[in-house]
Amino acid sequence: MTERDSSRDVAIIGMACRFAEANDTEEFWANLLDRRQCFGPIPAERWDHRAFVTERFRENDKTYVTRGGFIDDVDSFAAMHFGIAPRRVEVMDPQHRMVLETTRVALLDAGVEASPSDLETMGTFLGVSTSEYRNLVTSRTMGMLMATGQMGNGGAVGEAISRSVENVAPISAFSMPGVLMNMAAANVASHYKLGGPAYTVDAACASSLLAVHDAVTHIRAGICKTAVAGGVYLNLTPEAIIGFSRIGAISQKGDCRPFDADADGFLQGDGCGVVVLKRFDDAVADGDRIYAVIRGSGVNNDAGASSGPMAPSLEGQKGAIRAALRDADVDGATISFVSCHGTATPVGDPVEVGAIREVLSSDATRAPVRIGSVKGNIGHTMSAAGVAGLMHAVLALHHETVPAQAGFST
Repeated sequence: MTERDSSRDVAIIGMACRFAEANDTEEFWANLLDRRQCFGPIPAERWDHRAFVTERFRENDKTYVTRGGFIDDVDSFAAMHFGIAPRRVEVMDPQHRMVLETTRVALLDAGVEASPSDLETMGTFLGVSTSEYRNLVTSRTMGMLMATGQMGNGGAVGEAISRSVENVAPISAFSMPGVLMNMAAANVASHYKLGGPAYTVDAACASSLLAVHDAVTHIRAGICKTAVAGGVYLNLTPEAIIGFSRIGAISQKGDCRPFDADADGFLQGDGCGVVVLKRFDDAVADGDRIYAVIRGSGVNNDAGASSGPMAPSLEGQKGAIRAALRDADVDGATISFVSCHGTATPVGDPVEVGAIREVLSSDATRAPVRIGSVKGNIGHTMSAAGVAGLMHAVLALHHETVPAQAGFST
């Protein structure tokens, strides 16, 4: 047997994360092993949710949702440690702050700080699909638009609307940089002096996985020797919960049960995850600790084969799996575990399981393919969902254990 060419392989040499009830990868792994469902009431410090809850599912601007997977104390930030001025922090999206902190831990985990030469071409690829904080930062302007009748009849309530946002900091020179999504990557690259490409990816729920794919592509092309990649999402306003509940995607039972007969949708979740990547041969030569190896990846879209841009198609997902197998030069029959998207929706789960079944386990004589989804533990973390699933698979490999599925019964 000839030795396999490893020149296109990329090693994961560092990881860090924050999810509901998990401040690091160790706590995240412990929660996965315990099948812990890390859901609770919407925190009062996010917003007064009583104003948005109703039992009448079709009432405008209301939701039936009262729970989710929230990270505690997202306002705290060691500004002095990062050398960021208070006036800048005041209008800086907490997502930007969290990804700065999480990247720091991931780089330390990888030991990259001990090798400054790695930083010269190190890339920064982050998945970020929304800035709910922007709505808060610009609420003074929106209040003035409402007060002047731009969105309806301002009338006598206009002055009261203006007063209702008087505690919000006025728009300053730092406000737009503080909420622009690409600043998540730019801040990381600037602070850690990473000289390679630095940008954010918005591909909805696939954002952080596409960020990893781009990082791998740049490393293979020799543009970067190393890279940080991942994603972040914080649920800071009720718009997403209201929107997803209007289409019935969020659980009415206040639970998230991927692949279960009683599944009725997901719950929103906060999340941030960052991995440090390096060409595999270089990682071996440098004596790095390697959590796992990325052999290949595949990217496509449904090309109109589904009922709409938010719905999956069987052929699209089968195509993505086959593309990844070709890129990795891996026989699908050797795959024994898949960390799935697994949204616990009647639209998503059957399509995803069907694609895995047809591509990976069509041979009835092969061993079963195990599947799992971290959404049963932490909810749907949107632009951080992909990296959460990646870490699920990597930790399972690293610990040689497949965690049982949280929220699963039948």
